[in-house]
Amino acid sequence: MIKELKCKYKNVTVESIFTYLRLREPCQKKQKTLNKRIVVKPILHNEMNSRCQVDLIHMQSNPDRDMKFILVYQDHLTKFVLL
Repeated sequence: MIKELKCKYKNVTVESIFTYLRLREPCQKKQKTLNKRIVVKPILHNEMNSRCQVDLIHMQSNPDRDMKFILVYQDHLTKFVLL
């Protein structure tokens, strides 16, 4: 490792290499624990409009006359969107 580093870099001390090697192992252990994720089962449906998502956007800063909200409706099965 020292030989390779001397070819590519200057002023790398043996102390810094040993420090790197000591700290490298705990970092690899941390990465292994971060990769574990929770598996979520999807909600299955087979009819249109059986599951949907509704978002309400408040347009307080830029109303269009009396219209102050935008309603966004999305069907989960077809991904069809209505505004």
